[in-house]
Amino acid sequence: MTRGKSKAIDAEVLPPEAKRTQGKSDTVSDSVTPVRFAEAADLINSDFARYGELEREATILALRIGMALEMVKDELPHGQLEKWIKANCVIGVRHARRFRQLAKVFLGSCSLPAHKGYLLCEPEARGHKKVEQLAFAFLGDKSQAELFAEHGIQVRERKQLGGEYHQPKPTEIPEGETLEHMLAAEGWADLLKQIFHRVTVTKDFGLLRSAELRDAHFALRDAAAELKECMDRG
Repeated sequence: MTRGKSKAIDAEVLPPEAKRTQGKSDTVSDSVTPVRFAEAADLINSDFARYGELEREATILALRIGMALEMVKDELPHGQLEKWIKANCVIGVRHARRFRQLAKVFLGSCSLPAHKGYLLCEPEARGHKKVEQLAFAFLGDKSQAELFAEHGIQVRERKQLGGEYHQPKPTEIPEGETLEHMLAAEGWADLLKQIFHRVTVTKDFGLLRSAELRDAHFALRDAAAELKECMDRG
């Protein structure tokens, strides 16, 4: 009895607008909302499936671009790849560098010589399908971000050890040298001094955060790989 009275009182004290909407809440939750939820779920599921397909497609494209860049690099004179990229491609140099690193990791993991890996860029060439299968096995279902993280490919630009370094421009260029060569040599000499000082004197790598330690580790590892590649070329 008390309950019946409370319902009547509640209905009486409600303002007219609330009275008009009070009976509609159950109708909305029972019919319209589940339909909208079902439509939203269908959209999410179909779009996420498509998202996964696009991610997988992006990884194979990244690998193929990297392999094509490595192929061009092998044909160009030493140190000319970045100039060629800037003159001929829409891809940025940093982005290109990441894709090249991915291509190098792929070649190494599959023990493929470079000239075999280049078949990935030549769909009509004999042996393309075999290299493509190796590529799909290497990439798996991982996203580009997961692949980069797994293989230490840096997405953000590394900070130079020891702070910003301003290279002085030489006033004179000795015979047989180029400005680019001298700037690179001076920059490397200064950077090596900084690294040597930090490793042997200050020994302050322990003060770095884990992310910074990873950056330093990957930077030195990449430098070692590039130096070995240059030494192998003579």
